[in-house]
Amino acid sequence: MSSTPSPSPSPSPPEPTQLIINPGFEDPTSSPWILFPGDASIVASTDPQYGSKSMRVPRRAGLFTSVRQVPQVSEAGTYTASFSVKIDGTVGAPCFVQLTGLIEQNYGQVEVQEWTKFSGTAALAAGNNQFF
Repeated sequence: MSSTPSPSPSPSPPEPTQLIINPGFEDPTSSPWILFPGDASIVASTDPQYGSKSMRVPRRAGLFTSVRQVPQVSEAGTYTASFSVKIDGTVGAPCFVQLTGLIEQNYGQVEVQEWTKFSGTAALAAGNNQFF
């Protein structure tokens, strides 16, 4: 009696870890997002990039606006962040992303009336809980 060893199945790649809570703004509150200047709102939109809602942040002359949260990094690794931005109005705006102490990326000008997708990667240590 002879047998032929069967090949071992390849292990499945690990499931991606989602660090951002309420990433698609489907929860009707802005928690845990930190909004500046504070009057941003989550709205049901006729043109969300994904899902049924998007974050709406009003633009004010001379001021920047930001939407951020502090992800809880429990496992060291390389993480990918991606997001989409759409500018209403007649004038585009710059897009700048900062992961405090790790990434500062100027994505340049975002044009109006079109969704523009951005992405980047960062190697994060466990416990490195920084603004995104």
